[in-house]
Amino acid sequence: MKHSIQQIKTQILSSDKFGQLKTVFNNSKNKVFLNGVSGSLVSFIVDYSSVNLNKKIFYISYDTDRIVKLKDDLDLLNPSVNVSIYSSKLSETESTSKILIDLSENEEFIVIANASELGNKIISKDKFTASIIELKKNDSKSFDELLDTLNKYNYSKKDFVDESGDYSVRGGIVDLFAENMESPVRIEFFGDTIESIREFDLNSQRSVREIDSVKIGMNLSVDSD
Repeated sequence: MKHSIQQIKTQILSSDKFGQLKTVFNNSKNKVFLNGVSGSLVSFIVDYSSVNLNKKIFYISYDTDRIVKLKDDLDLLNPSVNVSIYSSKLSETESTSKILIDLSENEEFIVIANASELGNKIISKDKFTASIIELKKNDSKSFDELLDTLNKYNYSKKDFVDESGDYSVRGGIVDLFAENMESPVRIEFFGDTIESIREFDLNSQRSVREIDSVKIGMNLSVDSD
């Protein structure tokens, strides 16, 4: 499958029509307006733009079906690209925290948003950005300060982590499941030094793999002041 998709991608990108489009993109210093673009060709244009023109893309659509199709196409065309959907109408949507961390902190992303929801009020950029912390293996970090931060930013302390927004404490170990994470993490401290960070399985509670760092932000799944 991968081989055939890449063959199609190569064929389309090397076509005369797409070559003309690439020339327009590369030579234009202003906005480029396209019309008559339909189907999966949109995906090839967005993918090309992400790889060659701008690593930060925010794509807006009124069509929920097109949003899902575009995400599926982009995942096939370039599995390494960070593609997210922002739409409360779709089960495939990412958390608001994940989207905001992408927009605020990351250098490469494609966010596909539902136009009808862009007017919804959310937390201010400055307030959310100020809440982002990065936890790194071997870094010094006050254990008590981390717990205070989690409480301040609306995380729920539980005996065991079982859903997004939870954290638990056992000795010098903090289990945490932030909204922007695909898997919860287990952060082991030695004093005020982060000794290890491991992703773990929510069902078995067993560690899966070790990672070097993780970013978390304010928990937006509950109302905050």
